[in-house]
Amino acid sequence: MKTKDNNESILQDVDALVVIKDLKVKGFPDEIKRGTGARTSA
Repeated sequence: MKTKDNNESILQDVDALVVIKDLKVKGFPDEIKRGTGARTSA
C-alpha cells in the first residue's frame, strides 16, 4: 500500500515536470531561464 502511495506521488512530480517542459516548448524558455522556474509558478 505504501509503495502505491509513493508511486502516485512520483507520478505527480513527473506530470509537473512534463508541464514545465511543455511550457518551455511553447515559448517561455527565456522566462524560465531568468526566473529558474520560480517566477512562472509565482
